[in-house]
Amino acid sequence: AESEVAALNRRIQLLEEDLERSEERLASATAKLSEASAAADESERIRKALENRTNMEDDRVGILEAQLAQAKLIAEEADKKYEEVLENRALADEERMDALENQLKEARFMAEEADKKYDEVHTLDIT
Repeated sequence: AESEVAALNRRIQLLEEDLERSEERLASATAKLSEASAAADESERIRKALENRTNMEDDRVGILEAQLAQAKLIAEEADKKYEEVLENRALADEERMDALENQLKEARFMAEEADKKYDEVHTLDIT
């Protein structure tokens, strides 16, 4: 019976040692799980922050694209108005030149008439 008690005590001792090792492995695994959980939480926080930033940047890109399209329309409209003004200016300049040429012709005609009258008066005075 003593040998049975010794064997049982030895078995209890081995089981206690095995339990102690298992508890140590459990504590180690629990610590690693806690670290992994914290790392996963941090990764999730970073992912959400990056996702929010991406959404904000997407919104900003959309706004900038709309502004670019609007700026292009404004530039095209300004170009059209510039061309219209340039064309109107060219027409106005041409009309002004025509008017000045007509005035010049009229002034030359009047000068010629004045010269003729002067010559007539001068010829009459001589005779």
